[in-house]
Amino acid sequence: MCRAVAALQPIWPPGTRIEYHAITSGWILGEVACRVTGKPFGRLIREEVCQPLKMDDMYMGIPATVEPRVATLEEPGWQPPTVENPAIPNWLCPLSTWMNQPEARRACVPASNAIMSAHAIARHYAGLLPGGVDGVELLPPSRVAMVTQVQRPPLAQGDDHPKDWGLGYRLGGGNSIYGATSAAFGFSGYGGSVGFADPTIGLALGFTKNFFGEKENTADIVVRELRTALISAGTSRG
Repeated sequence: MCRAVAALQPIWPPGTRIEYHAITSGWILGEVACRVTGKPFGRLIREEVCQPLKMDDMYMGIPATVEPRVATLEEPGWQPPTVENPAIPNWLCPLSTWMNQPEARRACVPASNAIMSAHAIARHYAGLLPGGVDGVELLPPSRVAMVTQVQRPPLAQGDDHPKDWGLGYRLGGGNSIYGATSAAFGFSGYGGSVGFADPTIGLALGFTKNFFGEKENTADIVVRELRTALISAGTSRG
């Protein structure tokens, strides 16, 4: 896969447009991490994230013993897209069907097939807050500040992608689910799962679900109610 991605030709000059690389970014950045450390990417996740945070429910390629614990994804009413998506090829859709296959769950596809609990998502983001969680700080604040700088290259005419990208993260601001300022950062997954950290109130959150069919975004409702409860309780850290 890495050789195939390395042989691809850019569609536009680098730095001139923002595009969501839902799958290929994992092969590019993941391979850099593997070559720098000499370790497989799944092992890096275990040693650099899971072990320091004492987590056993975050995987990039599950072992066979975990298979009974993984939820089955449901996506009723899915319709084939009418145009090709540059981020997710049509032949891979629906993604729910792909991720229900044991082969997809046990592979290591760094950008798109992590399997974890909501608690693991939240704990991982808590480890990125200033001071970390339970004494574990995954990255120093200077690194977090670097990756949460707004990236705004000149966009091609007609490009309507949101202009709230950091280096790999989506950033908060306005009515964003992540928080009211660009200091908040996170990402929302296919089907409505979400994880983020909001340093302004010390909040780290993970939300997962396996039913992809409802019309209203459940994560928005949950986060809105949670923030209201924290404000009402006068809690500064959640």
